[in-house]
Amino acid sequence: MEFQGVTLAISGAAADGDEISLSMSQGKAANMKFLLSKAEEFAAAGAIVSSESLENSGSASISVGSFSIPEPSGLTDLTQLLKNDSGSVAATRLRNDGVIGVIPAGVSNIDLFSLKTQDSLSFSLSDAQQNNLSSLTVTLGGVDYEFDASAFNTRRIEDLATNMSQFAEMLNNGTLVTADQKNFADLGLFASGNSGLLSIASGGDAMTSGSILAGEAISGGLSIGNATASQIQVFTREGRQIAVFL
Repeated sequence: MEFQGVTLAISGAAADGDEISLSMSQGKAANMKFLLSKAEEFAAAGAIVSSESLENSGSASISVGSFSIPEPSGLTDLTQLLKNDSGSVAATRLRNDGVIGVIPAGVSNIDLFSLKTQDSLSFSLSDAQQNNLSSLTVTLGGVDYEFDASAFNTRRIEDLATNMSQFAEMLNNGTLVTADQKNFADLGLFASGNSGLLSIASGGDAMTSGSILAGEAISGGLSIGNATASQIQVFTREGRQIAVFL
């Protein structure tokens, strides 16, 4: 039932003689009145309230004021940029100096590390290239050192599951050596590998290049190390320096 903008819906079954009456309520607002008569009867609260103790003997005072929430800086969240790992293998390498990110609000503590790095080479080999791997050459201090990989080749023929992980192991334990019997430990080198990936780090002389002969010459990607760790500085949004790590 609709009339003058009012819609009336009735549920249930009506019986003979039922009556429904609608009437407008009038005069209710006239019965409303303000009941509080003194300030102590108000119930009010604030997120932050400051007051002085009655026991204070000094003249210092404190007050609370409002502030606006600062606009987002637009910088990268450090908890997303940096890996949650304190080891050098999983460390994030930064290309340039300058501001790198912000510590987001709500973070109770954060550990920041600046690590020294060594010269390193990285290789990526396909299965076919691993089948044909015959030698590794590393240039240290201007001198080329070539490691015969025939022992790895023999092992891979016997077990195709053999990959760069085992190749790195053979380099580190002295199974693979140069023609004059120098091994990785003698030269201050260390290798790590997984599947078709191989990384070599130098803790001694400067490493300037490297290549693998696997049916074709494969040049390694060279990453120059840092002899000293970077300096980390932490500032507030207002530019106040609150920490420095040397």
